[in-house]
Amino acid sequence: LPKRVSELSMDACAVTDHGNLFGAIDFYRRSKSAGIKPILGCELWVTEGAMEAREKTKNHHLILLAKNTIGYANLMYLVSMGWRKGFYYKPRIDKEVLKERSEGLVALSGCLGGEMAQHIMHGEPDDAAQVAQEWAHMFDKDSFFLELQHNDRPEQKQVNDWLCNYSE
Repeated sequence: LPKRVSELSMDACAVTDHGNLFGAIDFYRRSKSAGIKPILGCELWVTEGAMEAREKTKNHHLILLAKNTIGYANLMYLVSMGWRKGFYYKPRIDKEVLKERSEGLVALSGCLGGEMAQHIMHGEPDDAAQVAQEWAHMFDKDSFFLELQHNDRPEQKQVNDWLCNYSE
């Protein structure tokens, strides 16, 4: 890890490559040698349709982090399935395979490309709330989190405001 990261006195750090785990092993080794707990994750594309369908569907971002070895095994499986069976322009998974392999994973609602954020930006707050409930029930207790980001995009402020109000 760069020297400046270790100077932050961080005790944990995560990597979330987009659609793959290519950096996981190097990140793990460097984190351990720097005395930082490595958290392995991935930002996946989750399709609204079936992952094996060869047609254009909406795809949404979802961050998954491994809590333990079961979670890491499930994360590897999901990423592999996205490439092997779900690839259509991007390595995608669907909610069915995610439900089957959600044990040991933590999920974050995602960036502006996430399903909840898309509903919020399109003026569909009830749909965003429904997705939040779906994710919360899909993962272990206390393993789904709303993701807030800070940037200068006005739509990010709209999404963050909704997420903060929803979380209350």
